[in-house]
Amino acid sequence: MVVKKGAKELEREVIKAGLCTSCGACVDICPYINLVKERAVIIEQCGIDEGKCYNFCPRTYVDIIALDQQVFGDNRKDAAIGSYISILAGRAKGDEIKNFAQDGGVVSALCAYAIDSGMVDGVVLAKSSDLIPSPIIARTKEEILKSAGTKYTVSPTLIGVKDGVKDGIEKIGMVATPCQVTAARKMQNMGEEAIKLTIGLFCMEAFFSGDFYEYLNKKINPSLIKKLNITGGKLIVQTDNSPVEIELSEIKQFARPTCGVCLDVTSEFADISIGSIGSEEGWNTIIIRNKIAEDLIKGAEEKGTIETKPLLEEKIELLKKIALKKKKSSIGSIEDKKLGYLKLSEEDRSQIMEAL
Repeated sequence: MVVKKGAKELEREVIKAGLCTSCGACVDICPYINLVKERAVIIEQCGIDEGKCYNFCPRTYVDIIALDQQVFGDNRKDAAIGSYISILAGRAKGDEIKNFAQDGGVVSALCAYAIDSGMVDGVVLAKSSDLIPSPIIARTKEEILKSAGTKYTVSPTLIGVKDGVKDGIEKIGMVATPCQVTAARKMQNMGEEAIKLTIGLFCMEAFFSGDFYEYLNKKINPSLIKKLNITGGKLIVQTDNSPVEIELSEIKQFARPTCGVCLDVTSEFADISIGSIGSEEGWNTIIIRNKIAEDLIKGAEEKGTIETKPLLEEKIELLKKIALKKKKSSIGSIEDKKLGYLKLSEEDRSQIMEAL
């Protein structure tokens, strides 16, 4: 999957095309690349014809068939949500995490368990500072809880992963969006061995922080905002007072263009994927994709950190329908823009286009 291209092609094919996801994978590996206003910027061309900056990027060439083989050792059986072993509903046990976390609190609970059990030494999370996320390496439950809650803007998570490697952390976990998980798998393909656990988040799209919060702060005093949630076609802003509802159509203008060419709603290449689609209030939907995830869930349940139950079949079908709808829309955008970054099997493409 390694392609002989470098910063020159990265700038032309991704950055100037408006496809940068701000994942942070290309930053720091080259002294001439940085993030400016939530986009990668190449300050000066290094002249190298083959670079990690290009090969790590989730919006450069992605061979889904090869990536499935790399991560799961087999071709996917489900065109909608990728490879998986089982799908559950789950929630954290105990009020400590529930009071801080989004929905069922499973992400925070699993991060805490993964550290306590020695599965990882630290987890890269998105920490909000003035509501704009930035990556941190959490090593304690207290640090995890400070980063709890869904962010609808982007944190350059892979910068945090690389910082962890530089600091000598041997076993790194990460909580990441679908594009960030893809970047992490591409890094592993080129020899990065420190990433031991990927917890993927469900994601339909992300917003530019500056524009999004500027708009939001005109409606609500930012000091009153406690939590954000998107449900039922609305952005629900939890405040010190009563919730404020904003129609999703009002904030669509701030969505990142790169999200329009993303086929992945459920972080298909993660070890375990977690979101709210399909679950009742106060619970999370959990997609267990491999043995790493099985062991994580089993251990957390035995420790009393989380509880799970089967997810109803009709809710699983709802999740798959939503994922397929996003895939179909994104394939249309990719073909309209004549982008060549994605390779998927003809069988999967046919299933996606004919499913709805």
